[in-house]
Amino acid sequence: MWLTSSIPAEFREPGRVEELLEQAIAAYQSTACEAPSLPHLSPTTYKTLYAFAYRFYRDGVYDKAADFFRFLCLMKLDEKKHWVGLGAAEHMRGNYDQALQAYAMAALLDASDPFPHFHAAECYVKQR
Repeated sequence: MWLTSSIPAEFREPGRVEELLEQAIAAYQSTACEAPSLPHLSPTTYKTLYAFAYRFYRDGVYDKAADFFRFLCLMKLDEKKHWVGLGAAEHMRGNYDQALQAYAMAALLDASDPFPHFHAAECYVKQR
């Protein structure tokens, strides 16, 4: 299996990623105005999750890629590349409204980067 040597032990258990994602979403939904208590992940774990997301996207498995990117966005709201990845995955799935929202977040995080605007324009054209 690819990336086997770099996968942290906590993600080698079947269903562990899905479990962490469900916990994070439940924590987010259960808090109204206060910051949710999300599990702490190491930088290595973030890199591994991003590698999974990117690999799923590259292999055309856009639903899984979107799930991973959505989880990464939830865990690190200020990371532009996670929002761009989510936007790209939703774009490829034909979910243009969700892609536009993700691209908008990426544009807010880095106003000097023209690519989120360009990809948002592509979504608007596809919606016509």
